Amino acid sequence: MSDTHERPGRLVPDPPGRADGEGLFAASGQWAGGALAVHTLTASATAAETARRLGADFFAPGRFAAKVGAKGFAGFADHVARVWDQYRGHVFFAACGAVVRVIAPLVRDKAVDPAVVAADPAGRFVVSLLSGHLGGANDLARLTASATGGQAVITTATDAVGAPAAEVMAARLGLVLENRAALAAVNAVLAEGGTVAVFDPGHRFEVSDPGQARFFEWVSDPSRSGHRPGQGGRAQDFAGQHFHQT
Repeated sequence: MSDTHERPGRLVPDPPGRADGEGLFAASGQWAGGALAVHTLTASATAAETARRLGADFFAPGRFAAKVGAKGFAGFADHVARVWDQYRGHVFFAACGAVVRVIAPLVRDKAVDPAVVAADPAGRFVVSLLSGHLGGANDLARLTASATGGQAVITTATDAVGAPAAEVMAARLGLVLENRAALAAVNAVLAEGGTVAVFDPGHRFEVSDPGQARFFEWVSDPSRSGHRPGQGGRAQDFAGQHFHQT
């Protein structure tokens, strides 16, 4: 077995050439155990290698599927509709427009939709397309880009400014959102660089990373907070957001 070292959310292999001769990326957490599918519309060697590295099921048009070691499909839209709910994440080596057209009828809700990532055939740019936060597509884009040697393209507002997203932090702490309607307001403050007041008498929302903790202020009584929108956050935002443990 080759040695690995840890980075947040995944295991990164040492360079190829170890005893196992593979140097595979070990998809961990939500992407482990057959949770990923890689789809390509071209005979992309990068797509085939990425599927191998991520331990994902690999799909390609039937006319060249055997050539790239993939499972074949006839119609792209019918294929995606058939496997959509079978995986927690989908990586498409195809144009964003083509992917959007086939997934549009399948998209239901951010709480249940799988993560969707789209990459060019060479894997130079890997775009988080759907379910960036709750579904984990942002992390999947980064993982895929690590496998292809490309650049992850993340467009969610909080990530663009280096701020945490409330739903991602809750998931990592084993908490479930009860008031999803408040998410937009909370994340808007975070994206603006504001500070969100947190009323947490049960000590469940604990943040150890100083870079993320700076976006929050724990208060004993949210009704007395003096924070103003854009100047230290909105006290009522997190007061109206409730979590419970899974």
